[in-house]
Amino acid sequence: MKPNTFHYVVTLENSVTIGRHFYCASTILQSVIGIVHTFLMGSGITNVSHQDVLQSVLRRLMGMWCMRYGESSYSFDDHHTPDVSTPIGLQDMMALGNAMELGRVLDRRTYTDKGINKKEGAEIIASRLWYRGFQTDYALKYQIFVGGRPTNPASIFKRSLVEFAASVVTYKRELDSDEDRRFSPLSLEKEMKKFFRINYPELVVCYEKLVSDGHKYLSWSGDAIHITPRPNTNSWDESYNFADLDLYDITEYTDVKTHLDTPHLDTIQEEEEEEDGSPDAVDSVAPRLKAATLSQGPSRTSKRIQERAASAGKQK
Repeated sequence: MKPNTFHYVVTLENSVTIGRHFYCASTILQSVIGIVHTFLMGSGITNVSHQDVLQSVLRRLMGMWCMRYGESSYSFDDHHTPDVSTPIGLQDMMALGNAMELGRVLDRRTYTDKGINKKEGAEIIASRLWYRGFQTDYALKYQIFVGGRPTNPASIFKRSLVEFAASVVTYKRELDSDEDRRFSPLSLEKEMKKFFRINYPELVVCYEKLVSDGHKYLSWSGDAIHITPRPNTNSWDESYNFADLDLYDITEYTDVKTHLDTPHLDTIQEEEEEEDGSPDAVDSVAPRLKAATLSQGPSRTSKRIQERAASAGKQK
């Protein structure tokens, strides 16, 4: 039975029923959407919560996929992993990646006194780092076009994440349930904002706008994606924003040499650090290669990016 299927169990007489749950690569997007439904609606949509077990399986699944992609013997004929050279496969991978990024936020235990234990907190960090490492490797191998427009891979991953997050908040607002005051729309919004402030400060403005607009798409909502092998690691004449969405408030550069020289592409260390030991204090994987650095996209708030770029321009 596919994920997100309404069902009930009927027996002709008193019986003991046995079943099992599993994740399938080809339906992982629907599984992630089902996780959101269960997270927000709880017992209103399911009779049993397997969150502590199944979330751990998903984190291991992310690690397995990333390890498999890195093996020299890997082939996209492997049906146990999404074919990320196709738009559908990439969207499947991003769906699982979004769930891993928001592992703490999408866990009901975050909103209780007990919280998430240290072992699982470490798993959340590990799965997040696997996914971020995958993004860097992917950007070096593939060039992506959105609506026919060459677009930086970092923007694809970040747009998917920020829209997914905003949709979860919109969903919770529309439910507007007072069943658990600790898990109120306000508490969810606080955790979500905290995640972006610490991990992706450059996306906070976009996230807030999407929430304000009531964004409702848990899956990719942009123009059609087209993927080709990257001809070489210096081919970075790509847009950071989209025709229908400004992910960053930055000036687009069209000259490849300008891309390589302007400081807004450098990794800028954050001035704020989390003080409570939260797993969300882990920064993005910082690539060493210049091409890998480019694949991360702008890494600081747009105002500071523009100020530094302008300063560099005056010096030249």
